[in-house]
Amino acid sequence: MFTYGKYGSIYNALPVHLAVENRQNLSLHDWRRLQQVHNIVLKSAYGLNLTIDHTQNRYILTKEKGYLRQVVPSVSFNRSAILPLLIEKSSSVTFIGDSITEGTLNGGYGWFEPLMNNWSNKRVVNISKGGITSRILFEYKEKICSAKTDLYVIAVGCNDIRYRNAKCCAMTSAEYVANLSIICDWIKESNPYSQIVFIAPWQSDDMFDKWCTLNVESKHALYKDYNECLKNMCDKSSYIYINPNEAIWRVLRGGYIRKWLVDWIHPNAADGISLYSRIIGEMK
Repeated sequence: MFTYGKYGSIYNALPVHLAVENRQNLSLHDWRRLQQVHNIVLKSAYGLNLTIDHTQNRYILTKEKGYLRQVVPSVSFNRSAILPLLIEKSSSVTFIGDSITEGTLNGGYGWFEPLMNNWSNKRVVNISKGGITSRILFEYKEKICSAKTDLYVIAVGCNDIRYRNAKCCAMTSAEYVANLSIICDWIKESNPYSQIVFIAPWQSDDMFDKWCTLNVESKHALYKDYNECLKNMCDKSSYIYINPNEAIWRVLRGGYIRKWLVDWIHPNAADGISLYSRIIGEMK
């Protein structure tokens, strides 16, 4: 139970999962305290490292498999939208990406899961790692080539833009698309009939992104440049380009951002990935 005082000396006691569902009633201090206690209790009682968005009425652990991951609810989508149409026609899909695809900070829940849960008969491969860039992606050649799926959905680039580290990032948009072209060549060599979809580099919050040292104007200029080059590459090579950022951030800026994000860029395992999946699943 979590006890908090919204009205001075009048205190309310709520089960933790209900407190999370009603987090708009909590102060920032209470929310942080709730996160801390949640993590301590689960780590001590079950040995689990689960973020607050995993809170549920009951936790199921088995002797054979340990903690049973909670089911991610599916989201509605537009059957005439680009990505759902391609998924429908494919028997297998590979998702390639960074922390938002891996679910690095939300317990391992990729942005695509609520959308893909509408198809239980598809083989899904997830090739992703937090912090990945278009250059680091070269280290995953074997996994990419061995996936051999009908459809590839690639969401890489935000770290190239945000990190600005010449050792691991594409420092120009030309280098960025050149790196991605090499990845596409690998895919086409392993499966010439595969379809390739690119998701525009994920945007981050302008004020609180601690890994991005660029000023807002420079950051936006780079995002625009990298996106334009990516779209041009897709147009020339008959790949699909989807940019959901404007629609996603219109929602995020219009409400309490912590409802959807773990921090300044990562969607949480509840409302966050559902938002990303729903918007991408509606784009034509």
